[in-house]
Amino acid sequence: VNWVLGGLNGRDSLSFYPDTTWEHDGRKSFDAVILSGKCVVVMEHKGGFLNQNARYSNTLENLLGDLQAKIGKGCKQLARDVASLFPEQGENKRLKDVPIPLDTAYVLPILVVQDLMLRGPFINYFLNQRFASELSLFKIHRQAEILPLTVMQITDLEDMVETSESGSFDIVSLLHRRCTEDRE
Repeated sequence: VNWVLGGLNGRDSLSFYPDTTWEHDGRKSFDAVILSGKCVVVMEHKGGFLNQNARYSNTLENLLGDLQAKIGKGCKQLARDVASLFPEQGENKRLKDVPIPLDTAYVLPILVVQDLMLRGPFINYFLNQRFASELSLFKIHRQAEILPLTVMQITDLEDMVETSESGSFDIVSLLHRRCTEDRE
């Protein structure tokens, strides 16, 4: 995923930072960060596929259980790390070599998935609810608006990056507009 996103670095004033770590202890933070003006895009990438029972049992319980077990972890990671960047009180943690702007207006969380079955709107809705639930456990500074979670299947992301590289549109502006027009 980071190799694909690396082609965006410098386009439309984007700065791309793969495999970020925390400055204070060197532990891994986000799988990728993109800075674009007053928007900070934070990303987690989750590979793997839902099991056969979740796919074909025709029960919502099996689908949601496996989805939570395999992909829900990304929602928790994003919420925890966003809260560390923008805590209500105390000092913000800093990412090593990633200059998060002090005037950040928006944080756009993106979860990139591998399984084609995860590209539907219901999946995005469910995982967005999970992300919001995880985020509610933290007190976030109101300096930046945390936008809803966007779930992207890798081939969709590849297509968007390719189109963006051709100069047709700014990928961050498009994703930002999608989140503000349809918050679920």
